Amino acid sequence: MFVPSTDPTTVWFKGEILQGDLSLPLPGDYWICACKRPWSAKLGPQLRFFGEHMAFPMVPDDPDDPDDPYDLVYRMNQPTPNYTEYKVLGGTWYKKIGDMWYEDHPTLGYGEAFWSKKTAPSEWLLYWAMPRP
Repeated sequence: MFVPSTDPTTVWFKGEILQGDLSLPLPGDYWICACKRPWSAKLGPQLRFFGEHMAFPMVPDDPDDPDDPYDLVYRMNQPTPNYTEYKVLGGTWYKKIGDMWYEDHPTLGYGEAFWSKKTAPSEWLLYWAMPRP
């Protein structure tokens, strides 16, 4: 969601919270997606978007080599309509700044969507249950 304003804005989400085994199929191309889990967290270690929890093989290679296979994530830079590009190789995340790649994990906000470009079809697998009061 893009709010074309520099003023602070509150957006409320209401609905049923999914629990248990959560999965999201991701085709081997560009796909817009968001976490089914209701929280703000890092895509890699906390939301398990890439790594041993994904149903596809990972290849650790050089992030500067354009011929190496890698998966991409694009996050919108709010409040501008520009995107930041991330790639993941062997479980390590890299953020593109200018023409250089730096190690960095993208952190998603509540309800934030992002673009994913996969080198092969996979499935985003999560398990989550609401804490008991």
